[in-house]
Amino acid sequence: MDLRDMAYIQWKTSSSLYIWKHTYTPNIVYKGMPYTQTYNTTYSDFLSRGKLNYQTNILTYNGNAKVGNDCSTVPALAWKFKFPSIQYANIYTGDYLSCAKTGANSTYRLVNVGTYTIDSDSTLEYTSKQTVDMTKYYNQLKKGDCCLKYTSGAKHVIFVEAVGSGCVYITDQIGWSDGGVIITK
Repeated sequence: MDLRDMAYIQWKTSSSLYIWKHTYTPNIVYKGMPYTQTYNTTYSDFLSRGKLNYQTNILTYNGNAKVGNDCSTVPALAWKFKFPSIQYANIYTGDYLSCAKTGANSTYRLVNVGTYTIDSDSTLEYTSKQTVDMTKYYNQLKKGDCCLKYTSGAKHVIFVEAVGSGCVYITDQIGWSDGGVIITK
């Protein structure tokens, strides 16, 4: 499974389809798996639940489809490809925070990059006197890493696809206000 497949899959619904705060309009072609915090759909699940038109290469779903995933599912699905024992069902950003606090002995063996603080319920990007410049840690990131932001106002995880030439390329599953699909930046 390639995350780009999840980002570029084209699909539509034959009747009105409501998934996580958004109603998808019939016969409009959407690109990328839909965002939801209700389901953790893999790429093969997504393919199997729709009807593929082989001439247009577009999947069609009925109004009852239970498909999509959120930001926390993306890294877990990528890691599952290499490490089949990793669980992705019912994962949420709080799991990544717990693992970040535990470190290398955690379920996902996460190791923190940088010197920022992790307290009981957030990754703190600010100290009492200055802002931590996270960009100085980018050169330490590797393909397959994830980045976590977890505060009372924002909970989000992104997957690192590649690092090079002063850039970090990510795959990110975002909500409808930003397009409602997995995107690669």
